[in-house]
Amino acid sequence: MVEVKAAVLTGPEKPFEIRSFPMPEVEKGAVLLKVEMASICGTDLHIYRGRRVVSYPSILGHEGVGRVYRMGEGVTSDATGNPLREGDRVIFSHVIACGKCYYCVVRQDPQGCLNRKYYGYASCKDPPHLNGTYAEYIYLSPGTPIFKVPDNLSNEVVSPATCALITMIEGLETVKVELADNVVIQGAGALGLYGIALAKEMGAYKVIVVEQSDFRIRQALEFGADHVIDLKEYRTPEERVKRVKELTGGFGPDLILECTGSPSVIAEGLEMGRDPSRYLLIGTASEAGLVSINPTRITLKRMRLYGGKAAAVHHINLLKALRFLERHVDKYPFDKIISHKFRLEEVNEAVQAMERREVGKAALRP
Repeated sequence: MVEVKAAVLTGPEKPFEIRSFPMPEVEKGAVLLKVEMASICGTDLHIYRGRRVVSYPSILGHEGVGRVYRMGEGVTSDATGNPLREGDRVIFSHVIACGKCYYCVVRQDPQGCLNRKYYGYASCKDPPHLNGTYAEYIYLSPGTPIFKVPDNLSNEVVSPATCALITMIEGLETVKVELADNVVIQGAGALGLYGIALAKEMGAYKVIVVEQSDFRIRQALEFGADHVIDLKEYRTPEERVKRVKELTGGFGPDLILECTGSPSVIAEGLEMGRDPSRYLLIGTASEAGLVSINPTRITLKRMRLYGGKAAAVHHINLLKALRFLERHVDKYPFDKIISHKFRLEEVNEAVQAMERREVGKAALRP
């Protein structure tokens, strides 16, 4: 019996264990991928810390790129109709809606699906086991949308885009970046870096990033941020709000993007916005505590608040992401979003490095 390796999390804050699983038989309509790269998402860190509930034991990893290893009967093309063959490099949607519940049928809103299927969030106890990208192979169940990756896009460019970029695409298409908007981005992780590129391409006048990591500050500037407010220099919320207003003619930004995952920045974001303004909360997608706000900042400044989350269930976003990358791969350093690579056996080292913010974004190469 052929066995494959996977990194398994057995509980919050427990070390990942490298376990072996039988190579699965591929059923009709399914696809088995050989994982070439699995990038570590901030959500994976929240799961590791127990701030987001999953069923254990679990093979984490919902970001990634793989090559088609085996195809089940009836699989002939990707989601766009391109012929699909063994050896093709592909990405896949990590959230699948049921198509039958109230949200799917009546509301036509698969984001709210009551029976969503996830890759990288579920128990791996039952066959076919391989349901996350922290593994040598991942088994894609029938009905999983798959997209071929253009040859000019490297794994480093594509892997993190399968979550962070598609999430930011959906978010910015909701709040709508308008021509001449001043935009503030709180946090320059992957979400924030994609936010810079998208805001620029959608017509933003000035993009201002608030960040404390020297590594991420350099990345933000490489991505074209017009100004960076370094938390080491502007130490208090009052100083940062004052600086933002100085950079926006005294008014404050038209649009603020929360990309940190830390609720503590929200009150500061509300202080920054001009009258009127828009605020997209897209980084705080896991339980990270409560925050006190002054609601009059919302009412008296006529602020519109939006919430956004991973948008893989809207599968068109994966196609949009690939086309955006294909068009702009030579303009923005997308390949630098992944700053460090690790072997599968080094998964604990990789997660700890991201936890300590010693790297920009880590990826596993099973």
